[in-house]
Amino acid sequence: MADVQIIRIETLDDPRLEAYTKLTERQLRSVLEPEKGIFIAESGKVIERAVEAGLEPVSFLLGERWLEQLSPLLDKVADAHPELEIPVFVGAMDLLEQLTGFSVTRGALAAFRRPPLADPRAFLARCACACSRALSIIPMSVRSFAPPPRSMSTASW
Repeated sequence: MADVQIIRIETLDDPRLEAYTKLTERQLRSVLEPEKGIFIAESGKVIERAVEAGLEPVSFLLGERWLEQLSPLLDKVADAHPELEIPVFVGAMDLLEQLTGFSVTRGALAAFRRPPLADPRAFLARCACACSRALSIIPMSVRSFAPPPRSMSTASW
């Protein structure tokens, strides 16, 4: 993992962990500077989906037992972002429990940069296109339902 730095942590007081420990959702969104906004992905599966979507990771916070399991994904991140040095903070599971206040079963968190907002015109154009395709399917599906036989009353439906 050339560009991924494994950093062992013993305490949550490290200022590099502020995205996980101190920032509110509003601060993470960075209302005043949206291009600097981040979000926290929770669980290996959600982190994997964010990486597959091409989102840029800022850092990872993993319970000790998750490091080996997520190593292939971290290798993939290093290959996809060779220009970045991405810290992977690794701590004991009880340390992560202090962060959340309860037993952490997923034990994997990652901070990602928020993708830029879609252009509203392009978004609405895609929605209109999708809606027109859906509406063109409806008449065919309605025609496929045969009326009930005359011997059946509608009460038996």
